[in-house]
Amino acid sequence: MPLNAVKDYLEADRNARLHQILVALFEPEEPQVYADEILQNFIAIFCILLEIGGGKYIGSFTSTWDLCDQRLPFDPLRAPSPFPIVPEDNRFFERFCEKQWRFCVPNFQFPMIRIHFEEKRILPIIQKDLIAGGGSAMLYRIRLHGSYNKLDPKPTVGT
Repeated sequence: MPLNAVKDYLEADRNARLHQILVALFEPEEPQVYADEILQNFIAIFCILLEIGGGKYIGSFTSTWDLCDQRLPFDPLRAPSPFPIVPEDNRFFERFCEKQWRFCVPNFQFPMIRIHFEEKRILPIIQKDLIAGGGSAMLYRIRLHGSYNKLDPKPTVGT
């Protein structure tokens, strides 16, 4: 799911949806973070934490710029120094890294010369048609999801 769609969903009703999620995570206490903090720089982080059952740790991420969405993906072999340690879950960082790829879809924009993506990186290709092939090469025409296509100045919305 594109992060801009997640953001639109969470911002509905003046952040009421996100606030309800935060209240449920921190109950019976008050949420330790503000919805605006998450919406500005931590949407992907928050989604990953929710997926691994660690949403209540979002405050550990919003307190440092080194753990924001722009720093993703994290190197699975070395946790960033401020990454929270969860004593009851010694696989917390490993599980985080396994799920992060769903939220690290790259934008395609100029220039994209000599760009190599990690093996686990999900690319925003929604259609792939074989044009020609032979020998050691195959040539495809691809279509990118509109949310990640910055190559075409007028991409079709939602595709």
